[in-house]
Amino acid sequence: MRRISTTTGRVRHGLSLALLSVLAIGCGGPSMAPVSGTVTLDGNPVDGIRVTFEPIVGESAVTDEVYYTSFGVTNEAGRYDMQTEIDGKLVAGAVVGNSTVRFVCTKRENFMNKGLEDSRAVHALPPSARDKSIRYTIERSGSTEANFDL
Repeated sequence: MRRISTTTGRVRHGLSLALLSVLAIGCGGPSMAPVSGTVTLDGNPVDGIRVTFEPIVGESAVTDEVYYTSFGVTNEAGRYDMQTEIDGKLVAGAVVGNSTVRFVCTKRENFMNKGLEDSRAVHALPPSARDKSIRYTIERSGSTEANFDL
């Protein structure tokens, strides 16, 4: 049986603590939380709405140098799950803090780009859906009820 010297044991213990500290701090990205919800228009769920959370600098875990926008797209039931692109990879969740929320009808854009019109896919959204007047606070615990009725 090989015995580890006290000095070697202390060094290994110190390295273990340093590694745990780095893991606890994270990789330097923003504080994230899982966020999902439903978007309705006049009380009815809408499909194909891109929901965008834009962190408010100074009120979120962002600075002028680092800015992460989170987004999700609604399904037929109006449900969406937020995700954020960080260093070229999509990560589930949204940046913790205060955000402005914008909504864009993705299906309308798809049909307009093709020169087609389909009343099932075109949603007339109110001006507040685009003018950044809607705000939402993302708590560290996240939310499954980030619901919006437009």
